[in-house]
Amino acid sequence: MSAVPAQRQTLTIVSGFLGSGKTTWLRHQLHAGEFRGAVVLVNEAAAAPVDDALLADLARVIVLPGGCACCDKRSEFLSLLAGLVDEKMRSGEAGGHIVLETSGLADPAALVEAIRSHPMLAHHIVVDEVIVTVDAGCGLANIRTNRLVAKQIEGADRVIVTKMDSVPSAACSALCATIARINPGARLSGAMNGEAMALPPFDPTTAVLPGHSHISEILAVGTADTSLTQPILDFVRTASEERKTPTSKIAARPTKRPSPAAAR
Repeated sequence: MSAVPAQRQTLTIVSGFLGSGKTTWLRHQLHAGEFRGAVVLVNEAAAAPVDDALLADLARVIVLPGGCACCDKRSEFLSLLAGLVDEKMRSGEAGGHIVLETSGLADPAALVEAIRSHPMLAHHIVVDEVIVTVDAGCGLANIRTNRLVAKQIEGADRVIVTKMDSVPSAACSALCATIARINPGARLSGAMNGEAMALPPFDPTTAVLPGHSHISEILAVGTADTSLTQPILDFVRTASEERKTPTSKIAARPTKRPSPAAAR
């Protein structure tokens, strides 16, 4: 990681799909003294925030509710960052650290691009790391059925496999192998209740999911099983009345591929 000029603030993005353990992991890091002195931004898709209450006693927390920072709340997110930059400049202090916990429906790569393309923030904020959490229990299924999960992994500098105690070692190895194939350059580690945990051995060349002969099929499948994503979309529609972007843009649901039997 290259050195950051002292006058610029660093931003760490903590992302991951819904229920993957982002808040648990982040709370443990804050409690252990990591990200000391950082301002924590919590973005939630729902209009009524919940996760911020779990972090408020450990850091200064600013909440951005009612939509994803990478799309319909993008302008508000960038304005928040600009406000923090202005606050730091007025204080006369150099540097500083911001930690963003995204909503479970966010694409971290889109957030990085939004900052880098902003005429002011590009000169004052440096994204130092994108951390993505993946649930050991349902990570493989989520990768297979939701393109967003693979995109989150693709955009990560570090991937943390959470809830490792919920699956056998062989299942965790299969997940790690698949993550390593999707993003070979990402650092991979494990965690349980926020604490570091050693990963089992894995071989990226064995990353094959049921029903897919090659990793490229996984990345192209999109959200084939709407039974997994429809409850998520219904929740966002109900809980977030302020949404401006059609929910279908958050998780596109392409038509299922015909089965071999139907094709014949």
